[in-house]
This record gives sequence, structure tokens and C-alpha cells, in this order.
Amino acid sequence: MLTTSLLKNDGPSYSTPSSFNHPPSLYNRVVDGKEIPFTSPISIFKGKVMNRSRPSFQFSDLTLRRNRGKEYTTCPICSQHRKKKTATCVTVNHDTEKANCHHCGAWGVREFSSISRSLVDSSTLSPPRPIKAISDYSFIPKQIVDSSLKAYEQNTLFNALVDRWGFHHGIDSVDVSDMFRTYRIGTASKGRAVIPIIDIEGRVRAIQTKAFDSEGKTVSGTTSFAHHEIAKSMRERGLSVDWYQRYINDTPPHGLFGGHRLSEDPSSVVNLVEAPKTAVISSLILGGLWCATISKGGFSATNCNDLKGRKVVIWADVDALDEWEEKAERIAKVVGFTYSISRWADYFKGLGATDDIADLILQGKAEPIEEITPPQKETDRIMGEWSQENPAIKDLCDRLGLKAVGWAVR
Repeated sequence: MLTTSLLKNDGPSYSTPSSFNHPPSLYNRVVDGKEIPFTSPISIFKGKVMNRSRPSFQFSDLTLRRNRGKEYTTCPICSQHRKKKTATCVTVNHDTEKANCHHCGAWGVREFSSISRSLVDSSTLSPPRPIKAISDYSFIPKQIVDSSLKAYEQNTLFNALVDRWGFHHGIDSVDVSDMFRTYRIGTASKGRAVIPIIDIEGRVRAIQTKAFDSEGKTVSGTTSFAHHEIAKSMRERGLSVDWYQRYINDTPPHGLFGGHRLSEDPSSVVNLVEAPKTAVISSLILGGLWCATISKGGFSATNCNDLKGRKVVIWADVDALDEWEEKAERIAKVVGFTYSISRWADYFKGLGATDDIADLILQGKAEPIEEITPPQKETDRIMGEWSQENPAIKDLCDRLGLKAVGWAVR
């Protein structure tokens, strides 16, 4: 644990570079009517104390829309002096109560946090903003998603699944079409897939669009959150876009892809992956209930809130296995679910850094590491119990010739 002595304000004063000429109030504090430089060079990062003689700011100096998770915003120190004044160069992590500018190196901690109390005079700071309930945010109208559920023959993801892998895995266009409707996946212009993120209450939190090549890989530069494009298209057709400004002002955390399926199947084990495509493929071939975090950084307590009370199996991508395993315990504790982590990539060779469980299933691109010999009695018993609750686990093991090595259920 960090002690008070490590956090005391005893470092050298920071002097502002002449090229910045920032207003002193941005990084100084006022005590008894006098402006005093913010003198602490101490920064906390991943539990370590590091010396940083860099400018600092307070959370109240930032333009923030959230109170939990991670978001990006402009820097109160350098953005006004940059050519790209609106570039979001500050990463704000509300969970750790810290922020950092990737352009000028400025940093900050939340007012009234355990860290900031030891660094600044809290009497000069604004009170923290109240945490907003999900129901207080604005959402995208469901009709927009419903109107996209068509033209699957032009959908690049649909065609990749049917043409590339359908025959080898016993799935046809009807199976894929049914699964697309289950996940509410639609079609946009130029064959892009419309991927809505709908929560357990059926609210549309976000819509992502992306194109896929014939191999089922995402085409570079085609991934985007589509609310701006949707609103522009609706305006051109003379349709009302009253929802758009409300959504911009109160955008909710995006949550989980497939979150609406949690209410449809309230007792099943939830399999959690990163990519929506992986969730769809795994549902098609393995069965079971699959959700996706949208991105590696999307695995957070804020986005996983709909998993409360569930049993979850976490299938991270190769490059996220260690990171997700490290985060899982804290997230599960905050949200309130039990989980196990599949270390599936540890038992195969030939995997790429960005490969996921769908790559293994579809392409057979890795071989088992034969020297692993599992202790069978206990693992077979646990495998039997989990297979009853989540048949996808046994089906995956049968397809890939895997044997259970051990489980870490928390």
C-alpha cells in the first residue's frame, strides 16, 4: 500500500515552459487568496510511485461526460495552443481516478480521491459530480436498427460466413440469417455490417459499422460508430433527428454486444469475447450464449454491468489474455458475477497476437501442444459439470481435440 509519506507534497515547483504561456489557474491552486504553484511531481501509475516534473491539472478542468470507465477529452494545458485544438489527447480513467495527456505529458487525479487529498488543498476544489444512472442517458431509436435488417446478400460479413466457412461447418445462409436477426445485425451502404449494441433492457446504446473482406477480416479504415452518419442520412431524407442531439449530449457507455440476449436466456452461462464477429461465429458453430466487449479496452465494469448475477466464461484474444485475467477479479467484484478464464491460447502454437477463439475454430491455424498431460479425474468431473451448464465448452473441446487441464473459478 502507498503510505502518506510517499504522497506528501515535497517536490520541486513546476515552472511553465514559455511556449505554453498557460493561465496559472490551470495548474496552480489558490490558498488564502494567494496563487501557489502546484508543486508535487509525484504521479501514481499501476501502483508505482514515479517522479514526474510535468504540468498538472484537476478533473474539474476537463470536459467530461462520464463518471465511470474510460473516456478521452481535450487537454486544459496544451489543446488551446495546438493546431488541432479539438484533438482528444487526454485519457481519463475514472476507475483509477487518474488522467494523462499523451501530447504534453500533463497529468491529473480526481478531486477528493485518496490520491488527490494528499496532493492538493481539497477546500479549493469543486465537489465530485454525481454518478449517472444508465436510465438517465439517451439512446438511439430502435427503429433505426430494425430498418437495417435486410439485404443480407450484400452484407460482407454475411457472405464471408456463408461462402468461406459455411460448407465446412455445416451452416447455410438460413442459419446465418437467423443468427444475424438474433443479434440484430443489419446492412449499411457498400455492404458494411451494422452492428448494434443493445443492452439487457433492449435499449440501443451504440451502432457500429464495418466492412469485411472475403476472408472475414475487417477492412482497415471501415470501422466507426455510426450515429453521425445515420443522422446525416435521415436529414437528407427529411426525417426527424430529434434523438441525435440528445444522444450526443448524453451518450451512454456502450455496454456489451449481444446484451439483449441476456434477458432472453437468464440462466445460461455467458461466454464473453472481444469481437462481435467472434460472438456470432461461436454462437453459430458451438451454440450457447455469447456476448462481446467490442474492443480490448471495452472489458470494464461499466460495460459489463448487465452481467450482474451471471456465470461468465472469459475467452480473451491472444494479446489480451494476461490483461483481461488481471482485470477480471476487480470487474467481477464490482459488477457481481462469478467467472472462469479460458487460457485456451496457452495450449496451441502458431497463433498470431490478434487471433481469437473464432480464428482457431474456423481456420484450424494452430496445433495443440502435445506435451501437456492433464490430471484427469478432477478436471473430467469439473468439465462434466460445466458442460451441462454450457454445452459450448464441450463442443469446442471435441472439435479441437482438447482435454481439460484445470479450471480457475472465482
